[in-house]
Amino acid sequence: MWLLLAAYIYFFIVLLIYLFFATRWTFAIALIFHRDLSGIGAMRTSWEMTKGHFWGMLGINIDISIGLFGLPMMMIWPAYFFQYSDSRRRLS
Repeated sequence: MWLLLAAYIYFFIVLLIYLFFATRWTFAIALIFHRDLSGIGAMRTSWEMTKGHFWGMLGINIDISIGLFGLPMMMIWPAYFFQYSDSRRRLS
């Protein structure tokens, strides 16, 4: 039980660290191509560009993630549920 709780806490901490750096380095890939910067230079510039805008950018990233992954899953789930319930009805 304690090992599972420790795994959940570890996963949550790693997720928070990932979200922090992913939000601060949001523009890094675009800067590599647009301004022809090196990888480290693009990460540094992206860090400076997002300074003071972290919470807004995090909200936008979460909204985009929900739109890309959450909404399609919400659309697929009822079809899966009804398919399963229909097959149970046929077996009875």
